[in-house]
Amino acid sequence: MAPHVSAQLVSGKWDPVRRRARNHAGGHAGGHSGALLGPASAGRGRGLLSLPVQPGFAQHAVPPAQDGNADPLLFGRADNSDGAGSLRALCQAPPRLVPPICGALIACQLLFPEQPGRLFQTVSGGPLHFKESLCEGSRPLRLSEKRKPRGPGHPARRPAAVRSSCLSFLQHLFPCFDEGCQEEMNFGSIVMPERKKILFLNYSLHSGGIEKSLVTILSLFDYERYDVDLQLFANEGLFFSRVPEQVRVLPPLFPKEYRFNIRAAFPALFLHGRPLLAVCRLLVSIAGFRGTMGERLSRMWKVERHFVRPARGHYDAVVAFMEGQPLYYAVEKVNAGVKIGFIHGDYNAMGLRRDFDRPYLSKLDALCTVSESCKTALETTFPDQSSKFHVIYNIISSAFLRSMAEKETGFDDGYSGIRVLSIARLSHQKGLDLAMPAVVALNRKGLPVRWYIIGVGPEEESLKRQASELGAGDSVMFLGERGNPYPYVRECDIYMQPSRFEGKSIAVDEAMVLCRPILLTSFSTASDQITSGEDGLIVSMTTEGVERGLERLARSVELREKYVQALSRRDLTNENEIDKLYGLIENRRGREL
Repeated sequence: MAPHVSAQLVSGKWDPVRRRARNHAGGHAGGHSGALLGPASAGRGRGLLSLPVQPGFAQHAVPPAQDGNADPLLFGRADNSDGAGSLRALCQAPPRLVPPICGALIACQLLFPEQPGRLFQTVSGGPLHFKESLCEGSRPLRLSEKRKPRGPGHPARRPAAVRSSCLSFLQHLFPCFDEGCQEEMNFGSIVMPERKKILFLNYSLHSGGIEKSLVTILSLFDYERYDVDLQLFANEGLFFSRVPEQVRVLPPLFPKEYRFNIRAAFPALFLHGRPLLAVCRLLVSIAGFRGTMGERLSRMWKVERHFVRPARGHYDAVVAFMEGQPLYYAVEKVNAGVKIGFIHGDYNAMGLRRDFDRPYLSKLDALCTVSESCKTALETTFPDQSSKFHVIYNIISSAFLRSMAEKETGFDDGYSGIRVLSIARLSHQKGLDLAMPAVVALNRKGLPVRWYIIGVGPEEESLKRQASELGAGDSVMFLGERGNPYPYVRECDIYMQPSRFEGKSIAVDEAMVLCRPILLTSFSTASDQITSGEDGLIVSMTTEGVERGLERLARSVELREKYVQALSRRDLTNENEIDKLYGLIENRRGREL
């Protein structure tokens, strides 16, 4: 029987207990196993991590800390001349239990050869310090994850390759690898705090600024400290494939048939054995038939709240990343220690119902918005709750945007006139209907301007019909969704955002990073992004205002170049904004934010 090293987590601390060494036939050194018993073994499984050490492996002990509080713990070290060894491993642990013991890490590596190198973490002597895994761009593998079958183009890793990975890791821990070399490491008291469970909520991940901002936050999140679940009402959209692999995406709150138009949804839900949801969908279609956005959202939630399932289990924090149903769901249907909401626009301009929202906002621990103007609007509307309002700006990575802009070409139509670009959801909010006549009028004046629109939305058919009625011809081009719109931004002559209201437009920030001349209408937060006449142009929220501003920019190369130079001097990178969200999740406020 081979000796083995084992350990168990008790109350968040590793404190191995020395047992008597046993001699075994086969020429290997005295065995030594440490094990702990305690409350961690109850309810959630034993959490045992065991590494049998086979013949041909030397063993040496980690000496106790100087204060004598920690007993020795053995580590296996391969000393075969050919480096082959014969490790066999057993690795069973709760999902959050990622041990700081190199032997257990190697064991898990052998169990998951499809993820080469991904589990390894480096450690230093004294108090334990965690670093990134040795493989660039990778992450520690969760022990709860299922093994993914390798595709036909990816043959299974051979044992020799796995052994090579393990030996490389051992050499990293023990630089002196010759026979007889002794390397001592003292870990002292090892503390393993549990990662907090966080739930993010949104409606979907269709193309839009809110969805893009959410995916950006998820891509930067600290998965060493947090386990993250993502709950969507609909698991679909352009950005759905960009969700990081560390995030556990939960089943959607509503099936895909629920999102059909009512004539298709009602019979489809019945046929799939969901009669209650069919009734819900019918009532929701009636509730959302007319009225302001706030009136429709409140009536629809009054229906859906009786049919939607609550979140399972307890979360340390829930982040409702969108106003409306996601925020209402977080308050009513999620059991969480900290509840955080987001409103991404000017509350007073969004048509939301303050009498309906007030009791929901009062149950939040924090409500975030994306600009100082939006925060002021909330403070004016809900002065009694102003202490919980915070600004977390949309996170921008300049290096990432520039690299994406250079990855491919954008326009391929050979147009030689002035290219104007807008990236927006095709909705009333974005004011595209205001700009359409302006573009047509400029072309009739003999100024060659072509307007490219990237995006989809509920007003798409209406806007195309408007373009046809105005005789826009090829002066207005609908490009639909684009997975990488940044080459188009880089190549356009003018970026235009003719919105009726905005929070803080991510698309505008991205155009600024790529140094494109900006034209905005005078929505309430426009001056939070550019200073008119210095690094862009803000015009009145009318067709005439858009036409005058667009003509001024299109006719003046010098003015466009002035704005380009001004934008090139600004640094808009702000990835540290995510620290504000961490502070709210940890329920830290005031000066720390």
